[in-house]
Amino acid sequence: MELSMTTSSRSFVQDKVSITTCNPGDLVLLCLDEQHDHYVVFTVGTTLHFLHSDCLDALALRTGPGEPRKSWVLAEIVDKEYCQAKKAQNRFKVPVGTKFYRVKAVPWKSRQTVPPTMPPTTSQQKEQQQGT
Repeated sequence: MELSMTTSSRSFVQDKVSITTCNPGDLVLLCLDEQHDHYVVFTVGTTLHFLHSDCLDALALRTGPGEPRKSWVLAEIVDKEYCQAKKAQNRFKVPVGTKFYRVKAVPWKSRQTVPPTMPPTTSQQKEQQQGT
């Protein structure tokens, strides 16, 4: 049996924040992780997904000295790269040998369209005509 989605249900799914996967096309929640001093994808999995530093400007996450950092932002994943920490002192502050992903993301733009207004029911039309 093959399952398929209609265009409207596919659009609806694309506007759901993913907490179980982090693949290109997924809508994710990026959170500031102060322990690692980086933005990470909020996920229920055990593998860390760090935001690539090239994406900070596009997501309006780069701040100047003394400026507060945003706690979170919604974004769409466009690329991910599997990595392993080779040095004890690394930018992600993870132990040597830690395997993680570095992801690229773009600002989320809702694909959801405003649903058309439902026509009035017959009883509503009668009420409008009667002035009640």
